[in-house]
Amino acid sequence: MRGHVPLLDLVSILVIHDLALWDHLGVLAGQPVLRPLGGGAAPIPEYLARGWLSYSTDGLCAEAEVAVRAGIPGYKMKVGGGDVRTDVRRVEKVRAVLGAGRRLMVDANQRFDLRAALEMAEALKDLGVTWLEEPVLTDDLEALRELGRRSPVPLAAGENEYTRYGFRTLLETRALAYAQPDVQRVGGVTEWLRAATLAGAAGLPVTPHLAHELHVHLMAAAPNAFWVEFFDWAPPDLFAQCAVVQDGAIAPPERPGFGVAFNPDALRRYAAD
Repeated sequence: MRGHVPLLDLVSILVIHDLALWDHLGVLAGQPVLRPLGGGAAPIPEYLARGWLSYSTDGLCAEAEVAVRAGIPGYKMKVGGGDVRTDVRRVEKVRAVLGAGRRLMVDANQRFDLRAALEMAEALKDLGVTWLEEPVLTDDLEALRELGRRSPVPLAAGENEYTRYGFRTLLETRALAYAQPDVQRVGGVTEWLRAATLAGAAGLPVTPHLAHELHVHLMAAAPNAFWVEFFDWAPPDLFAQCAVVQDGAIAPPERPGFGVAFNPDALRRYAAD
């Protein structure tokens, strides 16, 4: 049909405009975005999210050791390589590296059906795992509901929900222990705040997915904030200004807007035709 725009394209347009408007509001006010949201400037604890399935067990342990040396209080690794016993051995090795004082999360990226997810949860129950993330397909709400009822390990999800309505439907499963809205998917700052409020009303802490440069402002204002996912996705020279990560926490920038500025030289270097 002429003029038809797919839903995800509409959400993308909404996100871009919403983020730009909040950034512009902060710039006009001469304040970081967190201020009009009522947020404070205290650093927010973070966890390191990598731990790819393609890593060897030694590679996983080496990366977990990096988190320990940096004073990062948590580490997230992937599971779902096809053999539960292999996954569990890898989790055990990483758990030993982190020690008792740091949290360990595992992320399945929707790789399991209900049976396999239950098997994984049972295998992880004595390993001190904080949460099992996205264990089943995002749209298989019945499987998630049943898993939430039977899993001995807390569950986390929400990064693939769009708008507060999708997030509300997810929360209605009552399966989650942690809610993970993504500002770049759920609909920008405005919709993220609504999703976080819904999570808070359900008694859940919010711990967002990726985009720590943006989420640090929102988490500073969320009363049910848990911690921020840190994913070192960018080349080190990409940003001229960004949020500061130090001593296992991310400090909200005091610069106007989101406090993010790209390095012009880096933009030229990485530009595509």
